[in-house]
Amino acid sequence: MKSAPRVQMRATARHHRYLQALLCPVLWVLSSSTGAGVAAATVQPARAPYVFERVGDIEQVPDGVITALTQDGQGLLWIGTTDGLVRFDGYRFRRYAHDRADSGSLPGNRIQALLAARDGRLWVGTHSNGVAVYDAVSDRFERFDTAQGAQQPLPAGGVRALAETPDGAIWVGTTGSGLVRIDRTGTVQEFRADGDETGLLDDRISALAVDAGGSLWIGSWQGLSRRRPASGVFERVLSDPGDPDGFANTTIRGIHVASDGAVWVGAQQGQMARLPVELLGRVQPPQASEVQRWRGNGMNAAI
Repeated sequence: MKSAPRVQMRATARHHRYLQALLCPVLWVLSSSTGAGVAAATVQPARAPYVFERVGDIEQVPDGVITALTQDGQGLLWIGTTDGLVRFDGYRFRRYAHDRADSGSLPGNRIQALLAARDGRLWVGTHSNGVAVYDAVSDRFERFDTAQGAQQPLPAGGVRALAETPDGAIWVGTTGSGLVRIDRTGTVQEFRADGDETGLLDDRISALAVDAGGSLWIGSWQGLSRRRPASGVFERVLSDPGDPDGFANTTIRGIHVASDGAVWVGAQQGQMARLPVELLGRVQPPQASEVQRWRGNGMNAAI
């Protein structure tokens, strides 16, 4: 029994080596344009080259297609694929899959988003079967399904993004069914675009993030918006149709909150912006003249 902590320590150390190959201390921006590669936002001193070690094979990671990655508070690496969810403890792989006969299994196998919540639970977004939350104690999933007659129903539409606000609520961004909030009690609240200036820009949500002040940032196929804590208003940010370098009528592909609190946003059409933290706490949304913007290479993701 005394050997278990040592195994966990070795597994955690191995996790760190793998993650060091993925996570750098600088902000790296993944370009959406072909051949543009990877660009660093800041210059760092020269360091020893990273060593990439292959982990897993086609049997351990189904189809070899990875759609999402996250690490939970226990150091376990969770891998979303097109054919189920995989857990890696540093030594062994375990696959979780949908089972029609088991209501505690995944609701679907095509995973599109993962979120390790602060309470230790793992949220899983699927392509067409809603979301599920994994409980490590019971080793089972609680479903928020899109199927008719589901006990905790969600609107139809693939899940593209997940985020957690300071109140413990989980926000689910869908493709075509708007934004969904699930509170700590499991109550589901839906938000849809209705043309109101204070509502969602679009029902096709493509990215979500929460900044240091607790504001929820929403990227859609029609631009960028923000929802402040305890506010029912979705503010348009840098999404003026008259601004050629703005995010209006663009598909936001990535929103990243950097270690300095700044919010980075990138669109599929090539726009990218950095919103400094000093502009985020005031009532008025950041204006185009106050932020750094680039045009040419959009951002798909950043770490």
